[in-house]
Amino acid sequence: MINKNYLIYPSVAVFAAASWFYFVPKVSHTGEYKPSVVSPQIVEVPKEVIHPAQVKVYPKSVKKTLNLPQATQENDSIYVLDSSKLPADDHPQTVTTTLDEKTGEVKTEVRQDEFPWLAAEQTGYVRLSYGVKTGRGKIGRLSVSENLIQIKALHAGVDASIDSDTQMYAGVHVDYAW
Repeated sequence: MINKNYLIYPSVAVFAAASWFYFVPKVSHTGEYKPSVVSPQIVEVPKEVIHPAQVKVYPKSVKKTLNLPQATQENDSIYVLDSSKLPADDHPQTVTTTLDEKTGEVKTEVRQDEFPWLAAEQTGYVRLSYGVKTGRGKIGRLSVSENLIQIKALHAGVDASIDSDTQMYAGVHVDYAW
């Protein structure tokens, strides 16, 4: 028989994780384009106008190949200068695109930045496991974990799980990521 008082802990953990989703900015979905955010180092710097002789661009068909938004694909005055894939990484990254005024060459460079001193996080997982538990035999387990705060390489959050033998766990975690 499950002690009803123990149901409060997983409920609180699930409520805290769900609330966090409401307050933390949403991440992009797979295949979704969204505008990049200007690096804070240059957000206040005014742009200058240059007049390069030629700028090398990709053919207009590349917009469809990259599955850019329909409005971009249909606008004949928009060209693709460069496109890059970045490896998945928890580090923030700065992406900078440069133009050589003399040659018309465009180059995009990626810099891995330091972990932030403090940041809100919204990453987690739901896991279904099957294994052996000491003194209980074979069991199934449903686990939920949500990271809420990042301090440099430390991540803190909440966890909850329920086993097929009706035992439950709710708690907090701190982990180190590299």
